[in-house]
Parts: sequence; structure tokens; C-alpha cells
Amino acid sequence: MDLLGNPEQEEPFLRRGLCIGDVQSGKTSSYIGLINKAADAGYADAMKDLGDLYYDGKYGAKDDEPDYNTARQWYEKAAENGYSGAYTSLGNMYKNGKGVEKDDEKALDNYMKGVARGNSGAMNQVGICYHDGIGVEKDYVQAMEWYLKASNAGSSSAMYNLGKMYMNGEGIDQPDYEEAKNWYMCAAEEDDAAAMNKLGNLYFYAHLSAEPDYENAQKWYQKAANEGNKDAFYSLGKMYYYAYGVEQDYVKARENYEKAGESNANALNMLGVIYDEGRGVPVDYVKAKEYYEKAEKQGSDQALDNLGSLYYDGHGVEQSYAKARTYYEQAVEKGSSYGDTLKNLGMIYYKGYDVTADYTKAKNYFLKAEEAGVDDAEMWGALGSIFYEEKDHATSAKYFVKQAEKNQSAVSMRNAGVEFSNAGDYENALIWYGKAIDNGYEKS
Repeated sequence: MDLLGNPEQEEPFLRRGLCIGDVQSGKTSSYIGLINKAADAGYADAMKDLGDLYYDGKYGAKDDEPDYNTARQWYEKAAENGYSGAYTSLGNMYKNGKGVEKDDEKALDNYMKGVARGNSGAMNQVGICYHDGIGVEKDYVQAMEWYLKASNAGSSSAMYNLGKMYMNGEGIDQPDYEEAKNWYMCAAEEDDAAAMNKLGNLYFYAHLSAEPDYENAQKWYQKAANEGNKDAFYSLGKMYYYAYGVEQDYVKARENYEKAGESNANALNMLGVIYDEGRGVPVDYVKAKEYYEKAEKQGSDQALDNLGSLYYDGHGVEQSYAKARTYYEQAVEKGSSYGDTLKNLGMIYYKGYDVTADYTKAKNYFLKAEEAGVDDAEMWGALGSIFYEEKDHATSAKYFVKQAEKNQSAVSMRNAGVEFSNAGDYENALIWYGKAIDNGYEKS
């Protein structure tokens, strides 16, 4: 503190000795003591930093619970003492309803106060307000203008947001991936890890060329991961799991999925798959279930499919068609088109597993499974039988043929022959009766 100048003097003052930012583990109490002294002495940036400590729950309290009320008080003091970034923090509190009643108009008002003082973060937040319709009518053109102002003032977040708008085709006629790349590059040059990850996506999903550029995708994902971006770890895991541009390596896939963290639903689901299928590790259904459940809580729809399959097959849990059906139906309600989910749901209703048999529901699920690419002999036979009951003999014959071609069963061949005969197609009936006899069926 003795090295610092007077914060109230009009000319520039010395700041040596004042540390604002992350603190080495074990030095928190010393830092908090120093930052309090600096704030009491009138340093506005110290006041803002104290607000951040209380907002994040890192002010030395026993349970590290956020203290939003005290955070707000320090932000207000920082703003009163000329720290423009404090208005952005106050705006965020009103926008998110943290420690105050959610109020979009007050949020925007604080952002505009920050803008009036030249704060690039506040300009970016005004852009977000126009983009999302917070306190104002949604307006992509205005959002883009504010992001551009913020970018010109040095906000890497605004550069990233401009990249997203161009990537998604917002405020323009269609996506402009080259312009998105340019803005992501600008943000990446400012060490914006999220922008680095987006650059990886541009290359991975072939937005910049006719074919995916896995080499550049991996390069940018790795840069983003080195900066701690969780989504980038997931993307790297995906590349190693599916061998996208790299040699397949389930161990590296698992390591990257683990680094993606507990908040990445897709990574948690894939960790479940790794243990479910024994990819680079021994099969462990208990661990698989744990990861699937964590993924489901984080919003993974695929985890619902996978939990349903664990209960359907009785892997690591007591077999329960009722629980399988619950998970499967939740997955379908959320848009799942996973073939095994649809096929298994069909079987549950077809065979009446812990539910009243319902051929109509079974047929609908089976047909959706067929659209999803499922090629399963049991399902073809079930569809053949359902259409037989509906007296649609031509369609029944079609599915018994699919079953026979899949399982080479003489019984399936005979059933195809019967249904062709019932449909009046005697030529095909004779063909399939003949195949049944050739494969050992003696009653055709």
C-alpha cells in the first residue's frame, strides 16, 4: 500500500503493489486484506474486484457462498468512483436477478451508463440485449452494430459474438462462414478460448471447404483446450473416439472427455458409452449408469436412450421394462430418432413387457426404427405379424421377406410364401415356398 499513489489526484498515480486478479492458492486472506485497504483508500478498481470476490463467493467466508448484496454495494461504489466496468457488473446482476429483482430495463440502463464512459464490455452487453430482446425489442441489425462498436473498442467477447452472428446467419441473408472465421480469428488473437473452439468447429464441419479439415480442427481445438475451454476437450475426445483425422485412441478420448468436466452433458454421456461398451477400459455398467445419470441431469437426450437400454437389457441394474419404457419415451418426446430406442419401444408394446400389448404403438415405433436404418430380423417378423393381423397381406409378405433375408430362417421363408399367397401373388408364393423347402421346411 505504501507504494501506491493517491487515487484522488487528477494526474496519473502510481499503482505499484496493487494486484488485481487471480490469487495464488493459500494467499487469499492476505490478498483480501490488501484489496480491502486499497478499496478503503479510494481505488475504484479494487472496489470492483471486491465486488467480484463477493459475487463469486471467494471473499474468505467459511462456505464460500456468494454474497450478492455486498457485491452490489461494492460495484455501486466502484461505479461512483469512476470504474466504468462496474456498470456492466451491475447490469449483469439485474439481467440475471442475482441479489436483486430481475429487471431488464435497469440492466440496460446500467449498460448504457457504462457505454457513456466508453466501456467496451458494456457495449457488448447492449449488443446482447438487442440480440436476445432484453429490455428492448429483438433486433439483429442493432445487435451487430453494437458488437462492432464494442469490437472496435477492444472487446474480444464482442468479436466472438459477431463471429457467431455471421456463423448463424443472423442479421444477414445467409451464414457467412468466412466472415465468421475473420471475427473468431480476431477474438482468438486476444486469447478468447471460445473463439478458438468455434474456429475448430468451422474446420471440423466443413464450413470453409468441401470436406472437413480435421488437421486445422484439431489444431484449434487443442489451442482452445490449452486455454481451458471445456467444449474443446469434448471435441478432441470425439476426434479420438471416432478417429476423425487421427488414429483411433479410446484412452485419449476418455482423457479428453474427463477434462471436459462435469458440466458438459455430451462428454458425460460419451464417458458412459466408453464404460458401457468397454472402449479402452473393462466393461463397467455401474460406472456407465453413473455417467449417463449425470449426463441426463445436464440435459443430454442421448443419455435417456442409453439409460433405457441399460434397463431393457438388465446391464448393471435389475431388468425393468417399465423403467426402460419411461426413459425411451422421454427420449422420443425430446426428439430422439435413435434406432435401438424405437425398436425396443416397439418390442415392449408388441410383447406387452410390463405394459398392455398395443400393436398400433408397436407398429408406429417399428416403422420409425426402419426409417432410422434398423435392420433387425425380430422386428421384421413382428411387423409381418402385425400386418397379417391387419389383413394387409402384401405388406406382411414384404416384412417376412426382410426377416428371411436377414435370418435365413425356413420358417420366415414359409411365412413369406403364405402371405404372398394370401395377397394373390402366387408366383412369389411359390418362390418362397420353394426356398423354405430348400432350407429344410417340410410343411410348405
